[in-house]
Amino acid sequence: MDQEISEFMNNNDFFILSSVFSIAAPVNEPEEVISIEYNDTKNESNISKQEPSLLNYIRNLEKRIYETEKEVIRLNELITQHHDETTKNVYRITVNPRPFTEWVSLPLQHTSSIDTFDVNETRYMIITSDFSEMDTKIVSVYKITREGPTHVHNITLPGARTTKSLNINNKVYTAIACENPHNDKNDVHIYTWTDDETLKLLQTFDGARDPTFGRTTSHSIYLALTKNDGEWSTKVYKWDHKDNRFHSIQFQEAIRGAKPNFFLLKNHLWLSTSNKFSSIIYRWNELRSRFQVYQRIPLPSLEAMDLQPMPIESHYFLVATSLEGPSLLLYKWSSFRERFEIFQNIPAFKIKALDSFNINNYGHFIAMVKASDTSAGTKELVFYKFSGAATNDLFQSITADDPSSVKVFHHHHRSILAIGNALSLDLFKLNDA
Repeated sequence: MDQEISEFMNNNDFFILSSVFSIAAPVNEPEEVISIEYNDTKNESNISKQEPSLLNYIRNLEKRIYETEKEVIRLNELITQHHDETTKNVYRITVNPRPFTEWVSLPLQHTSSIDTFDVNETRYMIITSDFSEMDTKIVSVYKITREGPTHVHNITLPGARTTKSLNINNKVYTAIACENPHNDKNDVHIYTWTDDETLKLLQTFDGARDPTFGRTTSHSIYLALTKNDGEWSTKVYKWDHKDNRFHSIQFQEAIRGAKPNFFLLKNHLWLSTSNKFSSIIYRWNELRSRFQVYQRIPLPSLEAMDLQPMPIESHYFLVATSLEGPSLLLYKWSSFRERFEIFQNIPAFKIKALDSFNINNYGHFIAMVKASDTSAGTKELVFYKFSGAATNDLFQSITADDPSSVKVFHHHHRSILAIGNALSLDLFKLNDA
């Protein structure tokens, strides 16, 4: 199609691209000079013998204008088609080829979350999974080495579901969200990672869930939680370096919605939350020391799962997912309008887990666990690659046993893919070099 556009432009002396088709074409001079005589007695112009040549010239010009309009319509159709191919299909599913290879399998059942953190150039993986006892979860910490993960610590914690970690002045703080299905009790516990490689309880937030950390360009640290005070809303806390604790801020102005996520954009700290009908984007106001509403974004369905930030080179995206929605929506930041705008709709039903990542020399990807397109009642792991053209051969189709979580991270020039299955946590590796 690009070649067709190029040939059109090269084979014509002129072309027009306009929604109203304003025509501007070069006009060839007639071969004969048209002489016009003025009759003083009759007070009128007389066209000499060359009159038929002038009429033919006008007719030919009108014909060329008509043909040009048809070419312009065709060119606009080609341009629109080219735009659709390079935007709506930017993320395309990848299958076959140069795969992640199986590395190691860990005996962890029904993994609900996988996270990583770094201490003194050492990478750790922290995982929540089922324990042998009813309703009890185990939080496991592994050190990642060239040979494979090495277990260093674990704690049993009723209802442990998700973890989020943050490094503050080379000290790691981990938020663990716990949900008890019997009494609907939700708590978030803040732990510190000690020098002897153990988790030490620092602070507890009752009636809370969905923890996430944020950091401003001035190195201020924030924690956002979803709390139920009659209705679910997001509470924001600021880190106090003096007493090493988080303290609540922003009492006057409620932040509506759940499942918060922080992200940095244009040197500002932003916060997104999800409601039943939309997600609300807040921006931190440094002068007023509070988050203020900036934009509302529609979500794929009523049961919102998340709105995740995803920077790619000079672009910035938000990925909207839902538990029951028929698709995954991508929103892109418009520098011209200074707002997020709809960018792409990817069909994906019942998304269970999602992660976005970059692989050196290969590009940017999204990995998601979703309902299978071919087998009812089962889930599958699929990959999409950020590309305006045909995708590179990179990933193989990976069969997983009831996958529930996915995480991709880097270690020693190698990309590691972790998949939480029903009976194990499987790790795959890909050499980025």
